[in-house]
Amino acid sequence: MNITHIKEKILARLPASRWLPYGFVVVFCLGLESLLLGLGWTDLGVPYLYHYDYLYFSASVKGVLEHGWYLNNPSLGAPGALATHDYSGVANVHFLIIKGIALFTSDWARAMNLFYVISFPLAAISALGVFRHFKIASPVAISGSLLFAFAPYHFLRLQHIVYTNYFFVPLVTLVLIWIVSGKRMIVYRDADSGRWRFNFRSGIALASLLIAVLVSGSGVYYAFFSCFFLVIAGGMGFLNQRNMAALFTSWILIGVICAGVALQMTPSWIYKMKHGTNPLVTLFAPMETEKYGMKIAQLLLPVQDHRVASLAQLRAWYDRTAPLSNENRFTSLGLAGSVGFLALIIGLFRRRSDEPMEDLQWPLARLNIGAVLLGTVGGFSSLFAYLVTSQIRAYNRISIFIEFFAIFALVLLLAHVYEKLLRARLSHLVGYAMCGVILVLGLLDQIPASFKTPYPIIQKQFAEDSEFFTRIEQALPEGAMVFQLPYVAFPISQPLNGMGPYDHIRGYLHTRTVRWSYGALNGRETQAWQQSVSHLPVQGLVDSVAVSGFKGIYLNRRGYADGGEDMIRRLSEILEVQPQVSVGGAEVFFDLQPYFQKLRQHFSADQWATLQRSMLRDPLGYAGKNLFQTSQIIIPAAGFVEVVTPRTGGPVQPILVGGWAVDPETRLPAQTLMVVHDGKASQLFVSQQVPRPDIARKFGTEAVLKSQWSMVLDTRAWAPGKHSFEIYAVLKGGRLGRLGGCENKCRVTLSSE
Repeated sequence: MNITHIKEKILARLPASRWLPYGFVVVFCLGLESLLLGLGWTDLGVPYLYHYDYLYFSASVKGVLEHGWYLNNPSLGAPGALATHDYSGVANVHFLIIKGIALFTSDWARAMNLFYVISFPLAAISALGVFRHFKIASPVAISGSLLFAFAPYHFLRLQHIVYTNYFFVPLVTLVLIWIVSGKRMIVYRDADSGRWRFNFRSGIALASLLIAVLVSGSGVYYAFFSCFFLVIAGGMGFLNQRNMAALFTSWILIGVICAGVALQMTPSWIYKMKHGTNPLVTLFAPMETEKYGMKIAQLLLPVQDHRVASLAQLRAWYDRTAPLSNENRFTSLGLAGSVGFLALIIGLFRRRSDEPMEDLQWPLARLNIGAVLLGTVGGFSSLFAYLVTSQIRAYNRISIFIEFFAIFALVLLLAHVYEKLLRARLSHLVGYAMCGVILVLGLLDQIPASFKTPYPIIQKQFAEDSEFFTRIEQALPEGAMVFQLPYVAFPISQPLNGMGPYDHIRGYLHTRTVRWSYGALNGRETQAWQQSVSHLPVQGLVDSVAVSGFKGIYLNRRGYADGGEDMIRRLSEILEVQPQVSVGGAEVFFDLQPYFQKLRQHFSADQWATLQRSMLRDPLGYAGKNLFQTSQIIIPAAGFVEVVTPRTGGPVQPILVGGWAVDPETRLPAQTLMVVHDGKASQLFVSQQVPRPDIARKFGTEAVLKSQWSMVLDTRAWAPGKHSFEIYAVLKGGRLGRLGGCENKCRVTLSSE
């Protein structure tokens, strides 16, 4: 027996090994990740990204590791605590994976990095399992699963790290194909009695239910998209085979997903029943559905930063000049996915075949076109947003489902070619070589040339921040609170001068015993208090935060137009100290403890406790200033008072007020608001200008996008009894614009209790 014959026998037997392909894709994934992510030579304790949304997810992961879960975090949102019930997602499966990783490490950065590392082999194993379920040859199945695991989506979505763990997409597709093909799953009609029966014990039924449960905890977008595809699959099964069981099964699985989502949302609902709803935390307008919709051109164009310069320039040109280019830039399918996508589009015009491979293409083609019709700009997603809800807005994220449908179609084509090669009695080596070449070329095309985490830059910034914030932690007693400037809204905000939306989170990421002010949710009392304090004159700000128990003031100079020079100078004069400065000079910290001790000496214990309680409920507005004059012109302003809480009853206490305000003449957000009580301006307030896309749609211009405001109204000087107040916007030329909606809301009864 010659060597060539031995090789042929070995190669022929390799595909027969059940677990070998899975071991191969895991080793391949880890090997390629070593090249891309530097596994083995970089410190896993340094995060792969260190800006924007990645910081938000980092804080969530650190919260899970330190406090058990992500919904409550006493280290953020001082003087209160971060409670994300108003902004909670349904990504509990991902956080359970984090909890599993936490068994091996207590470091949040390592946990985040490992979560991302394992997402590649998980996606590959899941896709490989589905391909092998349909008896696709191992070499083809391995190539397809690796192309899916290393899809462009996986790299471009890194800052939204929970979306990179999409291992359930192939599993959902498997369930969809089962439903369309008429498999006996959860519901079936007994052939003898004709009665409908449930079948929860079979492997296929249990697998379907388990997959539905997994999907329900993989994020609201993926749960929503999976329900959409189940509607299509059930409809296809019924229309093409008159199979009512397919229809019933799809709706049962939709019910399981919805029940899973509802169960995960229960803590948030209980919180809102206790603390009231919060309409100010997030509000997405229907028009945002089109802004963040998917575009077919972006699916088929080369990936950003392609290795071929001309293709990279083509993609950059499109992204630079085409309208509505945002996170939908991350939807590129790559060459392999594009070939499969076009094959599925062509398949829509072909007659259905009884060939097993072509029979699989039939449901994939229809699921694919359904995804396109839903996700594309101006598609059915827009109708859903305008008629049902606009809280699902980034429909471009459906592209990962399209990616798998397309890769599956390509795998079916390759499997057909592979089988032909074997029937032609060509060597297995030819088939392996074909799959290997397609895999290598596909990966080179899909992986952006620039994707190699900027480890040296991140490591340097991470080390500098660690040193600076560790110094702060060592200078403060355990549990000390630090007030952060400039004030930045949470959780959604825009970059402020040169400061990123979540840059204030970095202090928390490098400390364990410090409580930071950033992280109080929009629309809740702590956030309104923080914002009102941040607008006070510097002396009032220092007194307020010192009396309220804060032991330090942190300032990020990038958030100021003048680099924070004026604020630093004034704080230095008031506190009579020089701040600690970070290595890069962009961050400074003032220790309030000496100033705190000086203030404390002037009050008895009872007086201090009373003063502190008053400070924590009163943002120290300009009480009593007679700015409301009858000579001023009062006009109806474009604006509305939406929230006043509490509305009636109870002792003298702070009142949370919120709404939106626009100058009707300039068509710009009102910058200053005034509360009038007993004929005097009891409080002035600078509008926080939180994004309100619904108001932008109302006026037809994004100039009024940031028109939301909220404040805490100080009522300590108000006598017990019934009161009504008015809210005005101070408009151009000193005009006062009366805001609507206050007639019934702005009436309260205060008692002396």
